[in-house]
Amino acid sequence: MTRNIDANTEALREGIRRRCTSAAFESGFPRYVWTWRDGALYENRHINGPLGTYKG
Repeated sequence: MTRNIDANTEALREGIRRRCTSAAFESGFPRYVWTWRDGALYENRHINGPLGTYKG
């Protein structure tokens, strides 16, 4: 991903809107969300931080 937090958040939201998510959920959030940025595929993992926090 990039250092631009807003762009990363939008990419994550777009992955969720497109349902590029795992079937497993944690605390109401998909465990994994896959997104494309600049021609590269990223896997984002829900982490045990603040609710709804992901690491890409």
